[in-house]
Amino acid sequence: MSLRLPLISTALLAACLVLAGCSIVPASFVGSRSAVEIDSQAFDVGLRPNLPIRLYRFVDKNTADVILTDISMESLTDPSGPPPTGNIIHVQLFVHPKPGRTPIASTACSATVQHLVLARGQVGVYTGGGFLYPDAPPGEKYFGGSISAAALRLTRATDQFVDQLGPSQGNISFVAQRDDATVARLLTIIDRLGEVGYPARPRMTEEMRRLSESTLSEIAEPESEGPEESDSDGE
Repeated sequence: MSLRLPLISTALLAACLVLAGCSIVPASFVGSRSAVEIDSQAFDVGLRPNLPIRLYRFVDKNTADVILTDISMESLTDPSGPPPTGNIIHVQLFVHPKPGRTPIASTACSATVQHLVLARGQVGVYTGGGFLYPDAPPGEKYFGGSISAAALRLTRATDQFVDQLGPSQGNISFVAQRDDATVARLLTIIDRLGEVGYPARPRMTEEMRRLSESTLSEIAEPESEGPEESDSDGE
C-alpha cells in the first residue's frame, strides 16, 4: 500500500489553490513542429510521448521557461480526482546563443531539462541539460527550438516509482505559445510534485552492478603485494 498518494494529493491541493485565481486556462496549442524522444542509455526502452499542451513564459532576452505536457489542467488541479498519469517536461533556457560568442555544440549546455513521469500515484523526476537551438529569441507570441541528446537521470522519486529508463538521452523539439501567467502557475505545480519524492538511487544494468561490486571489493580488500619475508634465519 502506497503511503505517497496522500502526499501527492496534498501537493495537488496546494497547487490547485495557487491556480484558483486563474479562471480561464488556454486550450492545448498544437504547433507546427513538436516531438519528444527519450531513450534509455542502459536498457532497450524509450518514450515517445505526445505532449499537446505547449506553453512558454518569457523572462528576458536570454531566459524562458517552456512547459510540454499530456496531462490536462483539470487533472493537475483537481485534488478530488484520481492521481494524474502522464508526462510534464520543463525546459529552461538560461542563455540565448549568439553566433561567434556562444560555443554552439550538442555537448554544450544552454538549457536545463526536467522530466516528470506520473503514474499510479507515483512520481519520478529526471533532470539534466543540453544545448537548446532556438528558432528565434524568446518574447514573441510563439517560441520554438530543439535540443539534441540532453543527458537525463532520475534524481527524485516516490517510494514505489519504478525507473524504467535509467540514464537516458532526450531529443526535444517544440513550438510553444506564450502564456506567462499559466506557466508560472504550472511551475508551482512542478515544484510541489517534486517535493513529494526523495533523492533517487540510479538504476544499474547487471554489467554496471558487477563492475560496481568489483570496484568496491578491490577497495575493501586490496591485493597483497606478496608474502612477507621471514625475519628468522631458518630456525
